[in-house]
Amino acid sequence: HRGGRVLLRFTLAPDGSVEDVTNAASTLGLPEAEECVLAQVRTWTFPAPGGEESVVVTYPVEFGRQGRGRDSPRRL
Repeated sequence: HRGGRVLLRFTLAPDGSVEDVTNAASTLGLPEAEECVLAQVRTWTFPAPGGEESVVVTYPVEFGRQGRGRDSPRRL
């Protein structure tokens, strides 16, 4: 597989839990893998961001190609 990127957009509740997560954009081209990533993000908990309002975060996740050499940079 060629690899790709999933751009996550998620909302952190004031307590640090993930309230909502979406796939804002993707070049991965593997809907089942993208949904798996979203399901995992829903289980994450972060330190409380402070304040009483939710915080929206946009974060890219890069997936490397299969068949890369051992000396290539590591990616998810």
